[in-house]
Amino acid sequence: MTNLSTAKTMLTVSTVMIAILVVILVVVVVLWMHAEVRAKRELEEMHARMLFKNSRIATSSGETKKGDNFYFTYGTAPEYPFCGGWTLIVAEDWDAAEAAFRIYHKGESYAFAYTQDAMEKTGMLLSGNAGAFCHEKIIIEKTLHPGDRAE
Repeated sequence: MTNLSTAKTMLTVSTVMIAILVVILVVVVVLWMHAEVRAKRELEEMHARMLFKNSRIATSSGETKKGDNFYFTYGTAPEYPFCGGWTLIVAEDWDAAEAAFRIYHKGESYAFAYTQDAMEKTGMLLSGNAGAFCHEKIIIEKTLHPGDRAE
């Protein structure tokens, strides 16, 4: 009878130990999930703050018309004027932006060019390009001379 009593006691102790381990495991998983959700929320809030900051900078610098901003990005090769990042050119259209790039960077090239909408979709405005962000901003303003017709 003692062996049976000892076996029942050991079974009960084992069951209690397993139950305690399961509870500990559940608590650890819940805490881990909570930390993941909190980290994700903080990251989303940080991105929202960065977008807000970028939009405030854009508004204060006249970059509010989406079609007028052209981004010329760079790679890491020596033929680029900068390593990573981009040049922002505010111009009337692609042709004017391209001409401005060629005037400012004679003989140098860029990797890709984007409109404002396309650049936003790449995610580079938030995360950068090859570890860099905007190196320079070139604004091309159309000046009317006497005799020119306003459009």
